[in-house]
Amino acid sequence: MAAAEKSWVSADRVCCELGVTKTELDRHLQCRSIRNLLRVPPEANSEQKGGETVWVRCSGKDKQQFTNMFLGDSDGNQYPPFNVLKTPPSKNSDTAKRNAAARHGFGVRLWKDIKVLYESSGAQIYGNRYGWWKSALSIGFLDYHFAARDSEEPVLLLWDDFSAHWTEEVAQHAKDLNVFLLKVHPGLTSVCQPANVAWFGPLKRRIRGKWVQFVVQQLRDHDAKADQAPFKLLPPSRSDAVNWACKSWQQLGPRIVNSGFKQRTIPDNIPELHQDELVELLQIHLVIDET
Repeated sequence: MAAAEKSWVSADRVCCELGVTKTELDRHLQCRSIRNLLRVPPEANSEQKGGETVWVRCSGKDKQQFTNMFLGDSDGNQYPPFNVLKTPPSKNSDTAKRNAAARHGFGVRLWKDIKVLYESSGAQIYGNRYGWWKSALSIGFLDYHFAARDSEEPVLLLWDDFSAHWTEEVAQHAKDLNVFLLKVHPGLTSVCQPANVAWFGPLKRRIRGKWVQFVVQQLRDHDAKADQAPFKLLPPSRSDAVNWACKSWQQLGPRIVNSGFKQRTIPDNIPELHQDELVELLQIHLVIDET
């Protein structure tokens, strides 16, 4: 508990030192990632409470995954998400470099479909072998959101304690853009991460809800056919999954985004608790969602 309070006091102190206030153009910002999987493997039919993966049951294909990175600020503003999809790199090193430079890591053919999705969703979409966040994406993320602004105005960005966020190149690039990176301790995300405190519960429910609608529509279409062949559940496409995540983020709204920065009061006279007990206590006080 003392560590969580110390973390927030540190954030407030940095805001004051940098001159970052809620009335400025660039505010206290929070960036957080969530992984989406398009199929639950047999050995993973359930997920621990509070996890950051949205499991979506499908059929007929191997597990596919991608990563979303969401950014919001203390005024409730939401910014276009970054999506990282799985795609095998070209075996030709020169072609792989061209794909990375001109097509966000995708090949010429696949980029035609990705570009349509990119334009329709308003999100940034990249591809790599594992569909996972890397340090080069951290630099691209910083450039996309902060390079075009007046660099004289400082930004405080809450960054997870994740290796791709804290390389020397990323730290120097953030400094060049006048973006101050503040690390959130991995053991305190449930009380110090606005995304964990307020965003991810309703966000994941919305994503799951869109999957349920997707399945229900398939059942209705099947029942409406004269030829009642055995029902086969079709998996969502890559476009479906990205659109679900982007639309769910848009539907979250400024009130929920802003509330993650407000729900940060640490109760007085509470003894040291195990992390699981701390999460349970916060749920009782409606500070974080149970999902």
